[in-house]
Amino acid sequence: MVKYRRLIFALLAMLLLASVALTLHSRSTSSVVHYAYAGGPHSFTGQLNSGQVKAVSIDLTAQTVTVQSTSAASYTIAYPDAVLLSDLLESTSSQLPVPCC
Repeated sequence: MVKYRRLIFALLAMLLLASVALTLHSRSTSSVVHYAYAGGPHSFTGQLNSGQVKAVSIDLTAQTVTVQSTSAASYTIAYPDAVLLSDLLESTSSQLPVPCC
């Protein structure tokens, strides 16, 4: 019985430490803005439609878009479909600078 009691206390201590670690981790990352392709004001499409995107760099191989916003924050996201991305960029092309050469 003593053997099981030690095991139970050890497991409870590990659970307590894990919950404290998760709580501290969630507090430290709560102020981080997570960007998505679409959906909401912090999404690529939301920022693009509201004129908050300064420049866009597309990596066709990795299927990612690096976005430079007007607030000087830069982030990289994955895009779901090249055709949809192309259509979106064409519809807002007057807002973005055209790269030369």
